[in-house]
Parts: sequence; structure tokens; C-alpha cells
Amino acid sequence: MSRESPELLFSSYHNYLDVQSGASISTRATLSLLSQRGWRVRTLCGAFFDGVQNAEEAFYSRMRRLGLTVTRETYVTNFDGKSYSFRLFHFNDGGIESTFFLPDDSISQSAVSRLSRSSGTFFLDLLAKETSRRAPDVYASYGGYWAAKDAVERARSVGARSVFLLHNLSYHDGSLFKRFDKVVVPSEFARRSYHARLGFDSVALPPLVDERLVCAKRRQGNYVVFINPSPEKGLNFFLGLARDLARRRPEIPLLIVESRAHARGWERVPFVRDLRNLNVTDWVEDVRLIYGSTRVLLFPSVCEETFGRVALEAAFNGVPVLCSDRGATRDLLTELGCGAYVLPIPARLTPSSRDFPTATETSPWLDALIELWDAPDRAREVGATLQSGASAYGYDQVAQRTLAFFDSLLS
Repeated sequence: MSRESPELLFSSYHNYLDVQSGASISTRATLSLLSQRGWRVRTLCGAFFDGVQNAEEAFYSRMRRLGLTVTRETYVTNFDGKSYSFRLFHFNDGGIESTFFLPDDSISQSAVSRLSRSSGTFFLDLLAKETSRRAPDVYASYGGYWAAKDAVERARSVGARSVFLLHNLSYHDGSLFKRFDKVVVPSEFARRSYHARLGFDSVALPPLVDERLVCAKRRQGNYVVFINPSPEKGLNFFLGLARDLARRRPEIPLLIVESRAHARGWERVPFVRDLRNLNVTDWVEDVRLIYGSTRVLLFPSVCEETFGRVALEAAFNGVPVLCSDRGATRDLLTELGCGAYVLPIPARLTPSSRDFPTATETSPWLDALIELWDAPDRAREVGATLQSGASAYGYDQVAQRTLAFFDSLLS
């Protein structure tokens, strides 16, 4: 029988405070919701921040931004006859009681796959002690680090129901997910894809996006914006489009917003050096500043997106979106009533390809972009349609579905 206040433990070597990861942003929103609605929520997370070399620096930067107080403990222990040390950082994140595990070898780790056997073993031991002491009702996790299978078994051994929060389509082995009672994905597209590929069932729950935190108070709409200039998000297609736009309408300004991928690589592309309509800005946590400057959002992803968070954020702002015909974002834009702005990208362009699109291939995108730029009334109409459709993904509606799912785990 569950306690009067149910308890959830979230644990992963991936850190849930990582602002460069959509998975962590969505996870933190879910944990915050549960904490606000009467759940006791704890976290035990490791030192992996996406694209970050120095985990301690990333952690303290996040603490400063959130204005949180941290207490620290240092431990020295043995593994295979050698002495190792690690630190635990404790803090309260708006009601979420959190612990950050930082081993002494984490600074040299540039990828989560490099989690050492010693550090991984210490992390699992801490998790075992935490689950034994707290006996949580629900254990939640994400991320494919090597210790993930052992971690869920430790939680299940004390009777916890387990749920894996699966945010992308990068997994090619379903054995990890079979150890969890439930797997949550962000869209019906992701649910269908994993059922077809790996044969397991999952629950589709869209991410929690608080429209009050993403909607700009005033929109100037100065730029055509591309967020997160990474290969999988369609950087090469975007650069080809920028090349062809400069030939047809060089006065239309483009803005690259850096995220986990830094846009500086485009400077090495010969034809890009001559572009005068291309601008770059650093990522800001307050995305309202970005959408306030966005007249049209480009989403030319060449990977199979499992949702398309920035497309929904733009829709909340009434910003027209041009997106590729791949993955869940295609379905999302169609559902929101703007399927006409789902545009083709050639199959030869993939996250691993280095090709650029031809002028013929960018032409449909340029036609749609120029139409929206030159016809403000049409742009407002498209934006209003998206904004109306996005109300189905409002925070309160998704929160109800999310709470109902987690409550069902207690039955």
C-alpha cells in the first residue's frame, strides 16, 4: 500500500539540470509538477551534462542561475585495491530534494560512455542505499549509460514501480526497456516507431511546456530564426537555404540561435563566408527573448524527431513554422492545422551526410518563407491557427494527463 504522500526517486547518470538537453528539460518539468501536486520527489544524478567537459563548472553555473544553496560531502573509498574519492552535493530544487554525484575522474569524461567502472559502482551503491532507506513508490530514469540496467533492478528490489522516460529514437536494443514497468515517449509517432522497431509498448505523453514561460510579451519579429545548429537539426539544409535566400532576397535577415551545438562551424563553409544576411546569437534560458524576435521559425530537421518542442513553443507565440516532412514534428504541425507548411527535404540529407541542398530542393522552402515575410496578414493568420491548435498542448491539459499516468502507477 502506498504512503499518504507517494514518493518518486529519479536517478540517472545524466543530470536532470542539463539545460542543453531536451530530455532533462522535460524531466525537470515533470518532477516539478509532481512535487507541486503532493508527491515527495528526490533525485540522485551523475556528472554527465550534454556537450560539457567540466561537470562541476556546469553544476555550479546552474546553481547560481537558480539561486540555490548547496551543501557538500566528500568521500574516499577503495575499488580494486585503489583509493578513489567522490563528492555529493545536496540541494533543494523548488521542493525536489536532489543529490549530485561527482566522482574525481569526471572532469576527464567527455562522454557518458566513459563512466568508469569504479565511479559507476559507487553510483550504484549510493542508489542501492537510497532505495533501501526510502523505499520509493516509483523509480524513474532516462539515458543509456552502462549501469542503467543494474540501477533499475536495485529499485525494483524494494518494490518500486519503474518508468523509463524515453525522449529520442537513438536506441537500437530494447533489452533495457524490458526491465521497466512502463516506458513513456513524447508522441504517438515515437510510440509507433519503437513498437515497429523493437517490439515494446509505450505510453505517449507530450512534454510539459508552460506557455507562460515561453510566450514573449511583445513580438517585434525581426528575424527568420533557426535554433540549435546541429547536423541532425538540418544545419546543412539551412545553410543551403541561406545561400539561395541571399540570391533572391538578401535583405531578409536570418538568425542562428546556438544551443548544445555551436554554430561556429558554418564559418568554415566557403560559400557561407560571403553571406551578409546571416547572424548568430548565443542561447538564452529565457526563450521569450528569442520568440519575441522571431518572425518565422525554420525547423528543417533531418532526423526523426520524437516531438519538436521549439515548434510548439513557436506555436504558443503565434509564430509561423516551416518544418521538414520527418518525424513527429510533421504530425504536430499537421495536427495544429498548418500541414501546408510541412515541406520536403531530400532523403539523401541525413545527420551523417555532408551534402548541401540544391537550389531546386530549397525552392519550396524559399517560396513559403518569402510568402510569409511579404504578407503580414497571411503570417498572422498562420500564427493564429497554430496558436489555437497549440491550446490542446497547454500546460494544464498536459499536466492532468501526466498526473493521471503517475497516479496509475500506484494502483
